[in-house]
Amino acid sequence: MSLSRKTARNVLMALGIMATAMISGCTMAPVYGDIAAPTRYAIAYAKPSSRLEQIVYQELALSLGESTAIDAPVLLVRVRVSTRKLTESSVGNSFQSYEATAVASYSLSRGDTVIASGTRDATASYESSPQVLAGRSAAGEAGERAAKAVADSIRLSLIAALAAR
Repeated sequence: MSLSRKTARNVLMALGIMATAMISGCTMAPVYGDIAAPTRYAIAYAKPSSRLEQIVYQELALSLGESTAIDAPVLLVRVRVSTRKLTESSVGNSFQSYEATAVASYSLSRGDTVIASGTRDATASYESSPQVLAGRSAAGEAGERAAKAVADSIRLSLIAALAAR
């Protein structure tokens, strides 16, 4: 009986060592979060025509890198934000819930060749109070959060498109 236990233990140890050896040969690069040596892409960015486009370009430049080379592909992003009321308080002029939706169309091209293009959207909710300044501030902040979420979605699409090339 003790011989079979010893044999089973040795087999399990051997399997564990083999699994560890096989896994150590794998390499993975995280898509989310910070990494020690991020992959940089040679991308030039068009000039933003709004604050939200500027936010998208900044987010993408920080995560993907930026190039000033003449032959670098140019990324053009157009962002628009819309809001809609989700709920209205039944207690007079109290807080109301809204949702800001950022829709971004993007195109990465080198000369006349389009490398990647598409449309992405993201939403962010916020509450507005009867105070006008606070309501405007909440709406603006929600639009910026939605723009950052759109930038992350575009980033993932660009990584996939550039990896396929």
